[in-house]
Amino acid sequence: MLSTINNFDSLYIPDNIKKNDLDYLMDEFSFKNIYVSPNNKYFSTIDNKMIVGKSDLNKEEFDDLIFACCDIENIIIPSSIKQISSYCFKFCKKLKTVEFSENSQLTYIGKNAFHELLIKSIKIPKHVKIIDDDAFSYCNELHSIDFEEDSELEFIGKNSFSCILIEKITIPKNIKKIDENAFRSCENLQIIDLSENSELEFVGKEAFNNANIIQIKGTSFMNKFFEIKDKMIFCKSKENEECFDTLLFACRD
Repeated sequence: MLSTINNFDSLYIPDNIKKNDLDYLMDEFSFKNIYVSPNNKYFSTIDNKMIVGKSDLNKEEFDDLIFACCDIENIIIPSSIKQISSYCFKFCKKLKTVEFSENSQLTYIGKNAFHELLIKSIKIPKHVKIIDDDAFSYCNELHSIDFEEDSELEFIGKNSFSCILIEKITIPKNIKKIDENAFRSCENLQIIDLSENSELEFVGKEAFNNANIIQIKGTSFMNKFFEIKDKMIFCKSKENEECFDTLLFACRD
C-alpha cells in the first residue's frame, strides 16, 4: 500500500505498486521527496525527486520520467530517459530551467508535461519525434525554443506552444504535422523559418492564430502539400489537384 510521510510532504512506494496505482496520487498531491522500495521492479527515483518507470516492462531500464517533486527549480534530464509522461511536471511551479544530458534518447514529450511553468528557454533533443498537446502551453516566460541539429521531430500537437513569448520559430525539416492552435496567441512571434526541403504535410486550423507574423523564410518553398509565395502559405483544396488554390496563412504586413 502507498503511504505518505510528514503530512503529505513525502511519498513512499512499496515493492508491489504498479503505475496505475499511482495515478490518483499524482493527480491530487504534490510531494517534496519520493522514496521507492529497492524491491519494486516497476519504479525507481532520481535523487528522491523524480519517479522513473519502464516504457517496456519486459526490459530492465527505467526510461519513462513519470513525476517530479513540486519544489525543484532546476533539472537535468538524464540521457537514458526516452519519454516524459503527461503532466510529469504538473506541480513544479518553481521550475525555471530544464536541460537534457548529451546524447539524450528522448523521443516523446507528453501532454501538458511542462504546461504553465516558469521556464525561459528549451532546447529539444535530436531524437524527439512527438511533442504532444499542450506540452509547453502557457509558459508565459518561454521566449526561446531551439531544436538540435538534424532534429527528428515529426509532430507538434494541439496548443503545444500556445501563449508563449517566442519571436521566431524554426520548423525542423522532418515535421509532417503541426496541429491546430499549436502556436496560438504567440503575440511576439514574427518569423517562421521553414526548411526548403520540409516534409510538412498538414497545418491545423488556427495554428498561428493571433501571432504577428511578418516574415516567412524559405520563400521559394514548395512541396506536394504547400507553397509559400509572397509572404503567404497556400495549400490544395483537394489532395490530388495540381494547383495550390487555398490560402492558408498570410503575414500581418
